[in-house]
Amino acid sequence: MPTLLAMTTGWEDFRKRRTICWTVGLSYIPGTLVLGSLLNTIFKRNWPIFAVALTWMLAIVTVSIRFYGFLCPRCNKPFLRHNFVTMPAWIRTCIHCGLPKWTLYSSADASDWREGMLDCLSCSAKMTPSMKVCAECGWTYREDPSK
Repeated sequence: MPTLLAMTTGWEDFRKRRTICWTVGLSYIPGTLVLGSLLNTIFKRNWPIFAVALTWMLAIVTVSIRFYGFLCPRCNKPFLRHNFVTMPAWIRTCIHCGLPKWTLYSSADASDWREGMLDCLSCSAKMTPSMKVCAECGWTYREDPSK
């Protein structure tokens, strides 16, 4: 069963991979135009813009493969991929174990949360989703750690 630190680190890694993927993808056209035209001016040839475009495309493929290879913090299987089928990046749960995205609890079964009970990560007392704060130790549950 993963610890709070492992879950937090896993979701931080997911957020970082997603940010890099979006940054490289969205900067393709402006980056290729600016860097390619600058190199075309320096070398007085047309091939640099094609080299920059090809290199940027390879970077997009590389960061996309890395993003889709993110492992679920609970089951250590690809969160967004089953065999060679990739799921959209906006899916809300792991396709292998059902862990909801951004959750920090580590109960053995994701259905515990849907049924209304989960274990506190700090003291293992039973909590309901409406509590948000453990009555035993005061630990606070947040669904989305980015908030």
